[in-house]
Amino acid sequence: MAKVKKMLTHGNVLVMAISLWILCFTFLIAIWFIAYYFLPDSVIKGVFPSTYLPLGNNFLSAFLGIFLFNLIVDCGFIVATNFISAKSIS
Repeated sequence: MAKVKKMLTHGNVLVMAISLWILCFTFLIAIWFIAYYFLPDSVIKGVFPSTYLPLGNNFLSAFLGIFLFNLIVDCGFIVATNFISAKSIS
């Protein structure tokens, strides 16, 4: 765990970015594996607000609706996490 903290607080930005990417990718694969093999089908159907998006009939309107929803949610997470720091990791 100390090595992970050292890599995330390294002086080189490229080292920090790559180590964060590897850490997040590892968590993504682990969570995906757990969800795929242990959760039943349609367990979250209708839970997320994105399922109620009024998507259009063509590809462009559906793409823009999903893209804008994700952009708003992701920007909200980015702003919220900038106010939080865990010791020396922002």
